[in-house]
Amino acid sequence: MNIRHYAFILLVIGLIVVVTSACTYPFASLVQTTNTAPPPTVTSTPLPTDTRTPRPPTNTPLPPTVTPTASPSPTLTPLPESNRSLPSNSPLISAQNLDQLSLYTQLPLGDDELILGELAFSPPGDRLAFATDIGELVVWDLTTRDVLYTYDTSERDEGVAYPDVAFSAPEGQYLAANGYAFLDEYGEYWSVVLQWGSAITDTESLDTTTIISPTVFTTVFTGTSPRDKTGVTYTPDGQSLVVGTREGMGGGGSVKVWQAATGENVLDISTLDWITDVAVSPDGGTYAGTSYEVVILWDAESGDEIYTFSVGDEPMWGVAFSPNGRLLAAWGGPTVYLMDQFSHQVLYQLEGESDILSAVFTPNGRMLISADGTTIRFWDVASYQLLSTLQMPEPIVALGISSDGRTLAIGTTSGVVYLWGIIPD
Repeated sequence: MNIRHYAFILLVIGLIVVVTSACTYPFASLVQTTNTAPPPTVTSTPLPTDTRTPRPPTNTPLPPTVTPTASPSPTLTPLPESNRSLPSNSPLISAQNLDQLSLYTQLPLGDDELILGELAFSPPGDRLAFATDIGELVVWDLTTRDVLYTYDTSERDEGVAYPDVAFSAPEGQYLAANGYAFLDEYGEYWSVVLQWGSAITDTESLDTTTIISPTVFTTVFTGTSPRDKTGVTYTPDGQSLVVGTREGMGGGGSVKVWQAATGENVLDISTLDWITDVAVSPDGGTYAGTSYEVVILWDAESGDEIYTFSVGDEPMWGVAFSPNGRLLAAWGGPTVYLMDQFSHQVLYQLEGESDILSAVFTPNGRMLISADGTTIRFWDVASYQLLSTLQMPEPIVALGISSDGRTLAIGTTSGVVYLWGIIPD
């Protein structure tokens, strides 16, 4: 075999190698591709929509605690026992005449030692009601200073845990106070709201039991729980009775609204904590309630919560609107908190020396009067300054001021109500 033959053989072998390589690599590539499966397609499920109504924001920042120093106005002390009428030309009590404030009448309730109580003037200012924790309600005629009525508000020996009392506008046709009654249908004492009036037109409501006395109609509002009723007030038109309650052992509460004339329950607002007091704005559009460390605002028509103020670190025991409806005063421990209903701001803290049991705005809205221990404090609402103090002979349980701003009523633990005013020279 010559060299040409060897060259030809080598050429053939080379061609075979080239063809074999070209066929092998594509197949190897296909095998690798078919073994890699594409990832599965996943369709995500949308999250459910949160349909809950968010709780209104809570106003947690508080202004600094400031105890203002009283102005040079003298500390006032009661005069010897007096029993006279306030002159018809007596001016209203104001920051300018506090040094002329004089005791003109003392109305004795009895010798019982009181711990809690509430005072209410009738809108015309001709009557004064005093409800006490011993279960007694006394109504005086302020023209003659005679006792008009004395009612027992509790049929149990323990008295009334949270006494409160209110007259309806415009003439004081209705008078309401909380108490206890023994209701046979339940076989136990139930906390109730008693209402006295002269024009009860419908007594068929399931929420009421009606007792007729020789002088007045008495409506007993029982509600749905034997637990305590803690706040009683009327709407500005006098048509509805608004009541705060303590419901159940779990600490819940409610605000209930009844028609005064018919006893029909028209609104029931449930709350997480006890309601310790209630108030209605002067325009009737907003309810306010106090509870543990909070003041809550509700829309009076729908019952929807408008706002919750977070105030202090103690339970709040009382609340009041200013006459123009802008300010709220709430008190608990030794502090009165002033809040703006519309801006939702806590404006100021007014400090006493012991627990504050009662506070009232003057009818012109320029002063707030508070009571702690044996001391009455007069505060200027615009400047938050302490104007003067009035020292009483025994601890104070209740305050009230007449709608004309001329008479300040102070109830004490001895059961005596002191009436103060400006006696013209």
